Order: sequence, then C-alpha cells, then structure tokens
Amino acid sequence: MSLSEPTTTIVGDASSPDHASIWAKTRWQSFANSRCLSALLIVEFRIVVGLGAAYIALKTVPHGPFFRSDLTAYASSSSLIDNFLRWDSAFYLTIAHVGYSPAAVARSPFFPAYPALIWLAAHVGLGYDTGAVVISWIALFFATWAVVELADALIPGPSSHRCGYLLAWAPTSVFLVAGYADCLYVALVAWALLFMVRNRHFLAAAMAALASASRPEGCVIGVALALALVLQRQYLKAAALVVVGELGFLGFSAFCWVNYGSPIEYLRAQSSWGRVWTVPFYAVWSTFAHLTSLDGNALGVLLVDAVAIVVASLATIYLGRLALRQRELWSLVAFCALSLVPIACTATPPDAAQSAARLVMCMVPLYLLVARIRWGPVWSVLLCSSVALALILQAVFNTGWWLT
Repeated sequence: MSLSEPTTTIVGDASSPDHASIWAKTRWQSFANSRCLSALLIVEFRIVVGLGAAYIALKTVPHGPFFRSDLTAYASSSSLIDNFLRWDSAFYLTIAHVGYSPAAVARSPFFPAYPALIWLAAHVGLGYDTGAVVISWIALFFATWAVVELADALIPGPSSHRCGYLLAWAPTSVFLVAGYADCLYVALVAWALLFMVRNRHFLAAAMAALASASRPEGCVIGVALALALVLQRQYLKAAALVVVGELGFLGFSAFCWVNYGSPIEYLRAQSSWGRVWTVPFYAVWSTFAHLTSLDGNALGVLLVDAVAIVVASLATIYLGRLALRQRELWSLVAFCALSLVPIACTATPPDAAQSAARLVMCMVPLYLLVARIRWGPVWSVLLCSSVALALILQAVFNTGWWLT
C-alpha cells in the first residue's frame, strides 16, 4: 500500500499501542454506564450497611429466644456472618451436610438447589456457614442486575435502577442476605423472566428448571413461560419448554415419592407448622382480630405480612392494567397472580411462624412498577421507609427474635 492511499482506523481494535488506550477507555465507559455495575454497587452497599447494622444491633439489642438454635449445628454463632443464619437456615445447612433422610420428613419442604450450592461452597473451602451467606450475596447481585435489565427492557427510562434499590432494600430483604434460598430463587426467576422477554426461550426454560428446584413456588415460572409462548402462537414450543421448566420441581417430587412415600410430602410436612389452606386473605383480616391478644413481636410480623399481601394484590391488579396496553406483560401478570394464590389463601396460627412477606418479596415483576414513579419525592419516601423497615426487621432477625 502506497503512502498516498487512505487508511481506515478501527476504533475497537486494541492491537496497536495508539488504539489500546482508546479501546480500554471505551470498554471502561461502557462498563461504568452498565446496569451490571449499578447492581454491583447497590448490592455492595446493601451488604456493607447490613453488616454494620447487624453489629450495632447485636451490641445494643437484647438477644431473643432464637439467638442460638440447637438445629444450627453447622454454624458457630461466633462470627458476624453466622448471625445471618437463623430458623430455616439450619435445615439448609443440615441438608447440605448430611442430605435428606427418610426419617427426617421435616427436611422435605426445603428444595435441593440451595443446599447443593452450600455443599459445593463447603468443599471449595468456604465452609458451610460462610458459604451459605456468600451464595446469597452473589445471588443478590445477579438478581438485582436482572431486575434492572428487565425494567429497562419493559419500562425504559432513567428510573430502571430504582427497581434494583427496592429489591435490595425490600422490608424483608434480610432473607436475601441471610442463609436462605430466597435470593437464589429470586435471581433465577428474574433471569428466566429477562430471557423470556428477550425471546431466548431455551435459556428461560433452563432458569425456570433451576428455580423450580430451589423453592416449591418455582413451578410457577414454567407456566408463565408457556403462556408467553402461547401468546406468540408457538404452541409446540410452549408444550415442550413447560416440561423443561418444571424439571426441577418434577425431579424433586419424584425424589420425595421414593424417599418419603408421597410426591407432595413437602406440602404435607408443612402441616406440622400449622399452615393450612383457607379462604382468600384470611391472614389479613385475622391480623386485626388478634390485635389485643398477641405480644408485640408476633403482632409486628402479622402486620408486615398483612400489608405485604394487600400491596402485592393491588400491584398485581395494576400490572394487569398495564398489560392491556403492553401485551408482553401478560406472562408477568400470570406469574404474579399464580404466586399470590398460595400467599393469600394459606394461613398459620397467629403464634406460629409467618412467611407471607418473604414470598411477596419474591414476586419479581412487581418491582418494575417502581420505575413508573415520576415524582421524585414519592420515590424518596418509599425508599427511605423501605430501608428503615428493612434494618429494623434485620435487627429482629440477627438478634434471634421471632421472625421467619
């Protein structure tokens, strides 16, 4: 090539020294403006503040009756991280350590995906207790990232990052940073929904299969995927992928059948917790019936559950209204509606452990509605209230008072 011939510069080529800095700067700017970095910063802030709040609570708040549990055989309760292991964490740690046993029916409601990851973390040197919490932290990053991406895809605008903040600081978000399967489930559901919206259906089915192996409610995401495909008139694909999406749920049900004698043993075992199917919204109006008969701790949990059920119901209805104009939202509405049924139609005795607010927290599509808040003061009040409540409930959890 002669010197007089024009040359073409490829900006993205980092092979030459002159272009290396430009390429690196472009890549860094792309990452700095990415939703991945936003999620990383949100989760980092949540973890750091959460650990600081736990330290303060443990130094100032009297320890509750569940501060130390005989069930938590694989957590030392001597480190700050171990104070994020309470209640159901003991079951997950036990399953990770010794597995399921035909004689231990109480373990059947706890699906295997999360204990399997704890086992893996323990065998790479993290230990069972630290591994359980670190898995939740990593899952929270991926969950936050997917929720922000989902909001940007469906409700574009500068406010999509708000969905990530509200997820990380949901009132019951202590269960997202504690040794619970909730965050793994939320992350898998969020990515399944994101892949569904992007028409990457096989990846969505794979995420749905893993979600259905992490919590019983995971079977709902496969149905939502099938509905999305039916709306696109891809009937054969819907029939095939709904089976793929339910593989985790079906596989564990088969395991329960062999191990415990019933494919729905995980439902039957919950009857020992006092949980029963009842009329819709029984948990809401029964809360007010017990306003004067319960101690403050139990009443506080019931009130949080009741408010969560009402808010989730209203938000699902509003999401349905949006779906009238935005057709791709119908599968998300179906996911929320099907997830809401067991939350609104089951109840436990007033003095037993509750979990409605935790389950509402896992209804990923509802976070998208936050991106539609246009008036800044409303968002500020909402976030500050959620953060305050999240820190209070985390203190209750960390110090071993009654909460699950």
